[in-house]
Amino acid sequence: MDAVPPYKQELANFTVWQKRQLEKLGVKVRMNTEFNKKVLNDQKPDAIILATGATPIVPKIPGVDKKHVCQANDVLASKVLVGDSVAVIGGGEVGCETAAYVASLNKKTIVFEMQDELAPEGESSANFFLFDYLEKHGVTCYTGAKMLEINDDGIVCEKDGVRCEYKGIQNVVLALRSKPENPLQAMLEGKVGKIIVVGDAMKVAQGIDVISAGYRAGYYI
Repeated sequence: MDAVPPYKQELANFTVWQKRQLEKLGVKVRMNTEFNKKVLNDQKPDAIILATGATPIVPKIPGVDKKHVCQANDVLASKVLVGDSVAVIGGGEVGCETAAYVASLNKKTIVFEMQDELAPEGESSANFFLFDYLEKHGVTCYTGAKMLEINDDGIVCEKDGVRCEYKGIQNVVLALRSKPENPLQAMLEGKVGKIIVVGDAMKVAQGIDVISAGYRAGYYI
């Protein structure tokens, strides 16, 4: 998903390289397999690296459970096909990149961010190209916009103390914060010699940081 937004396709090359390295090094990869007590007892590992990632935080906004509301991750993974008019709630790095991707599909896209700045956590050079892309593709961005309600065909927000309503929106995409997803550590405590939690499972961070944490865990284990 990280390689889906415009200007980030090069990350796909890194993923392909990683997959090839796993094959060359003989690392066994088991897809669609839940790690549970049975697997633990069968494998009897000396050490476990937990890299279970993060899950999006769902805000307490009236209407957030409506059918046309979805998560940015699902849009980037093509699990959800959005309509022709899309509102992205959250103007951080993920929100702006998701908006750029949606705009690349020739969809009318609006970004709503509660803070006064878009993607403050992004690198300046990356943000330059990202913001340029948003502008060239007609993406409207509102900062200082507090979300109040999601309706069947639009959203209601507050900006500069004024209640504003936007209609004609077919999909609302949530691109807000995420929280670490680490359900296995408690089960493993005292049953494995060494447990290392890495990446977003420990702390939600930039991609380069979680990749580095995974490398260090594998190197020093």
